[in-house]
Amino acid sequence: MQLLQDERKYLMAKMFRHLDGIATGCTIKALMEQKVINFIEDNQQFTLSEILHKFGGNAGYLNVGLRILENQGWLETKLDIGEKVYQLTSTGTIALELAYCYQAPVDFIPVMIRIHNWIIGKDVTLSDQDVSILKNLIEQSRRKWDLPNVDEGDYSQVYSQIIYHLDGLLVAPIMVSLAMKNVWNNFKQETQQFSSKLDDNVKYWDIFFEILALQNWMIKESEYWRLTPQGLFAVSKAYAYGVTVSYLPLFAQLKELLFGDADILSRKNLDGHETHVDRMMNIWASSRSHKTYSEQVKKIIVEIFNKPLAEQPLGIAEMGCGDGTLLKDIYEVIKEKTIRGKVLAEYPLIIVGADYNQVSLETTRQTLENAEIPNYVVLFGNINDPDKLAKQLWHKHDIRLQDLLSIRAFIDHNRHYQEPKSSSMSCSIKSTGTFACQGKMIPNHQLIQNLIEHLKSWRFYVEKFGLLILELNIIPPKLVAKSL
Repeated sequence: MQLLQDERKYLMAKMFRHLDGIATGCTIKALMEQKVINFIEDNQQFTLSEILHKFGGNAGYLNVGLRILENQGWLETKLDIGEKVYQLTSTGTIALELAYCYQAPVDFIPVMIRIHNWIIGKDVTLSDQDVSILKNLIEQSRRKWDLPNVDEGDYSQVYSQIIYHLDGLLVAPIMVSLAMKNVWNNFKQETQQFSSKLDDNVKYWDIFFEILALQNWMIKESEYWRLTPQGLFAVSKAYAYGVTVSYLPLFAQLKELLFGDADILSRKNLDGHETHVDRMMNIWASSRSHKTYSEQVKKIIVEIFNKPLAEQPLGIAEMGCGDGTLLKDIYEVIKEKTIRGKVLAEYPLIIVGADYNQVSLETTRQTLENAEIPNYVVLFGNINDPDKLAKQLWHKHDIRLQDLLSIRAFIDHNRHYQEPKSSSMSCSIKSTGTFACQGKMIPNHQLIQNLIEHLKSWRFYVEKFGLLILELNIIPPKLVAKSL
């Protein structure tokens, strides 16, 4: 059965509300444990300076945490003599009274990480206690987390928000784990039925599927589980959960980030891998999430590579190449749909993938190799240092960066912040964003000046063929809250 557009829109909204639960729930719990929630309830109106004076903490990340509550409509802000003053809203008053509801699901995050690793086949074990707690949380979800069923304005709105949040702390990780395990490939296409006997290596299917059944996405029929039409749509979009879920290791340490060591984002384990993010999951989700936008990129690419050959770049250079999917897709669309594609033997297309992360480099290399793409280069690159990248390309590969079309997807916002070299006070561009680096607040005018200088550092290398960027945008908290 094909879902109507309104039904698909509702399901996507539901999934993003689930994701709200991860950020909001972990923030609420961290603030609650430091007694900041009590302080907000007692004072109703406060400033970040007052919180820092009373509780300490990392100003930049606390500012982001308060922004999360503002996005939910639970706080409002106004400027008073240059400082932002927070005001607890009527819905915020109700929500903070229920802050305790987030405790158990957020405490369970480390186990959800183990469950994910176990589902995808890593050498970890689940204890009977882990499974027992999960079953208990599922039962709480079945009971709508024991929140009253009321139809009274603010109360109804907040209870609905919190139910989405708490459900999301269970649904989002499970959806990602099952998708990465390719579980949905075991469903019969005609009936959307799945037999728990299909995979003897994975236990507890009934428990995991019950989480989705409570969302009306699955139904148990005898020994089979069946996806509902809504569930079929949801699992097709499971990747949308992935980027947020990949940061569960960070969310599990959020109290430390807000009030302790601000450098936890730069920690590495003994293997040299980041400890705040599951990078493989992040790459898996990012490459799939970006496909919608990459269709627009392909249209531009076709236009560029249908120009006279003398006016075309020698190839493509992607900074922040992820798993190489975008580069592969671009190569294929050039090969199949452009003038350049017809003469690749005479005019080879150079493909360059650069990334700061070793896992990305290895994955990209494998992607391009599997696609049998010739003339590719994969190398370390820092988006803040285009000169070094250009030198590496020239000295090691005889490639001029300026002869390539530079592209990047959702990477500029994630660059390491550098203090602006020029005065930023005269910058006329305004932002409603909340920015931080290593625990410190970044004033918006400085961030804008940093962005200007960052783009200028690339100017020499993109003047000839341009710079194609896909990037996120910020919307004001009031608009976010209004849209929930």
